Amino acid sequence: MKIQHKASLIMMLFGAVLVALLSVSYEILNHRTILAGELNNLKEISDEIAQHINSHLKEKTNIALTLSTSPLIKTTLLESNAAFSSLQEPARKAVIAERNECWIKTKNPDDPFIQAYMTTPAAQYLKKQQELFPTNYGEIFLTNAYGVMIATTGKLTTLAHAHKYWWKACYHDGQGRVFLDDRGFDTSVQGYVLGVVIPIREGGDIIGILKCNINISGPLTDVVQEFSQRNSGRIMIVRTGGLIVREEGITPLSTKVPDQVVSLLQTGTRGGAIITDSNKNQLTAFSPVTVTQGSEEIGFGGSKASIDHLKGNKGESWHIVLSLSEKKALAA
Repeated sequence: MKIQHKASLIMMLFGAVLVALLSVSYEILNHRTILAGELNNLKEISDEIAQHINSHLKEKTNIALTLSTSPLIKTTLLESNAAFSSLQEPARKAVIAERNECWIKTKNPDDPFIQAYMTTPAAQYLKKQQELFPTNYGEIFLTNAYGVMIATTGKLTTLAHAHKYWWKACYHDGQGRVFLDDRGFDTSVQGYVLGVVIPIREGGDIIGILKCNINISGPLTDVVQEFSQRNSGRIMIVRTGGLIVREEGITPLSTKVPDQVVSLLQTGTRGGAIITDSNKNQLTAFSPVTVTQGSEEIGFGGSKASIDHLKGNKGESWHIVLSLSEKKALAA
């Protein structure tokens, strides 16, 4: 073979290899660009949804705050506190324990003892609020400064509440702080319930605490369904520990996100990453619902379990987690 032919062949082979390398490099760069763009889009959407849920929770808090400012509520609390404060502490504790025991043992909600707490003007005021939004509210009830329930819309499990985590969190060593109680699944309303707990003040003192148990299954479902109708990825509302609060088609708190995602959520920040789950790459974006991270004004948390609710919060925040397979991202 002539030298010039060999040179031409070498040049052709070199050119072909170069073109192939450039094509592969371009394809890799193109894939990376697409994935980066899709991941950034997911992060923006997760931020938007987190802000929406944040606003919704604050709105529920503001409604409860408005409810607590009624002059009737304050007058009722002051009268109850005066009656209990007139007793010496041992006698007061004995009275509370006796009434609480009677309340627990009395199962019939129509019993006169129970009705005495459900038919007062304050109780009727709370009942009207409940009736205005029948799909929103579970029980609404009021306790005095000693944790004794003095008005309620329904038969609760106990009458004394000062020992409960949500009451202590709201009382906040006498400083008072709104507390959002992530109760989990509440058997009393058969739904996912958030307790909005409001401290009621007179001057600088906490004179009582109002608790509104709100069924938020509907609003969370609406957010999830709206995203699912417009996007091909997954949307999950997730606790920091990984339990999924809401995902379309999944029973709340029955499944968890992968450990890799849990590690990301525990940073408490927003962000995105490509993780491998079941040997498949997933674009994952996450954003915290800031009100659930707690502050001096609003606390958030719960207890693992109680008499009437299951899988309560163990001191975790909520996060919006969006996930999209790499395959779907590249095909978009």
